[in-house]
Amino acid sequence: MARPGRPCSTPGCPRLQPCSVHPGRERHRFDVRATPKRPQVSAAVRRFVLERDGGICQLCGRPGANTVDHRVAGALGGSDAPSNLQAAHAGCNARKAGAEAAESRRRRGEGVEHGA
Repeated sequence: MARPGRPCSTPGCPRLQPCSVHPGRERHRFDVRATPKRPQVSAAVRRFVLERDGGICQLCGRPGANTVDHRVAGALGGSDAPSNLQAAHAGCNARKAGAEAAESRRRRGEGVEHGA
């Protein structure tokens, strides 16, 4: 038995994917492949930030930071300048990104309703 299609990703559209009215929006809106990839922070800048912060994760305060995190996300106008970057553990960075995404959805009114 065939699975029913997903709803169109355009808010308010009652059609199923692929939607003939909104072509090109077939991918799920949170699919990382649907968004253009930003250029990565250079290795030299990454090394500088990790050394500047002494390998201490600026999100949890523990040593062993292995990635750099944008204080202001690029999607919100933040740059790749060292002043906008901080050392972070990969896990801390992922938790921060998840929390920021949830906050963004909440602000847009896309929160999941529970109960009833």
